[in-house]
Amino acid sequence: SFVVNVSGKRFFHAGDLNNWHWNEEVPLLESTGYENSYLCQLELLAENVDQLYLAMFPVDPRLGRDYMRGAEQLVNRISTDYFLPMHFGENYEKVNAFSRYARLQNCTYLNVYKKGQSFEL
Repeated sequence: SFVVNVSGKRFFHAGDLNNWHWNEEVPLLESTGYENSYLCQLELLAENVDQLYLAMFPVDPRLGRDYMRGAEQLVNRISTDYFLPMHFGENYEKVNAFSRYARLQNCTYLNVYKKGQSFEL
């Protein structure tokens, strides 16, 4: 993952950074380890960044019913103006369900409806 500053605005590309808990597929101890690793990385990011203009972050339905957990933890911990989901394949309806949660955090969610879609901020 990386953060880029452009004209005073911070853009965050998470890459594969996410809470890959897999809590429906692995034992609890293993799942907790994955989550703790993510939370440590999130805390390191928050120590250096208090505001994100745009976060590009995984919201991957393959994680099961808690697939939005990592994204929720990000926007709870770091104030984020715009959120663009990644790693969701063509599960547009499921990934766009995160828009409701983002709104509660005063974050504008960029709804994705098709491949190759572009946004102007």
